[in-house]
Amino acid sequence: LGLHDALPIYGYTLIEYHFAGDSAVVKGPRSKVNKISTILTEPVEFIGNTSTFSEKINLINPEPGIFLVTPGSVDLNVDVQRLVEAFVREIPIKIKNVPDDLEVIARPSKLALKVMGGEKLVAALDASSVRAEFEFKQNYESEREKYAVSIITPEKISWIESFPKEI
Repeated sequence: LGLHDALPIYGYTLIEYHFAGDSAVVKGPRSKVNKISTILTEPVEFIGNTSTFSEKINLINPEPGIFLVTPGSVDLNVDVQRLVEAFVREIPIKIKNVPDDLEVIARPSKLALKVMGGEKLVAALDASSVRAEFEFKQNYESEREKYAVSIITPEKISWIESFPKEI
């Protein structure tokens, strides 16, 4: 099962999917069993989902009559969430790798960020979930006055725009 096989409808996003149980027992002739590294599932298609769901998926026996595969199915759990946008405010800007003989202060010292992601993931965000950083040693140029800041968001969260755009 690939991610493309579990596409939600527009306005929703696939957060993750996993199988309950990560292994199966295959019984059969040792010479053949030793060559098996994966067991496939029957083809499934879950397109147009708007909520989290679970589904029992049958495993495919690689050589029926030769092998016995147990269990014969696995539970697939898929987390689908509504796609939302929100603002995260008061994110402190950290200046990294400043030479010891300098004192550098970001002005402004905090920024706001417009983010997008699954509804539950976005609801759990706060300023401590996001990092805003400026790498001084690599990026400072004496003739420049404004700089973009590197934004690091949690997995499955995208940032759309920062306010201000530069410091």
